[in-house]
Amino acid sequence: MELAGGNGKMIKKTASKGSFQIKNMQSGTYKVLVQKPGYKDKEVSVSISDGERSDLNVVLEK
Repeated sequence: MELAGGNGKMIKKTASKGSFQIKNMQSGTYKVLVQKPGYKDKEVSVSISDGERSDLNVVLEK
């Protein structure tokens, strides 16, 4: 997974079931690129608010 926003890019590997957690993100809108071998890449946007938890659910296509 690649996350791009105001602070540049961050690359994060997910857990075996695909979950991830990033703490202390600055508020703003981020683009998230999700990649897995054998599946189509998918880019989505997520908005983060200070002090709020944001959940992001992404379904990849084969």
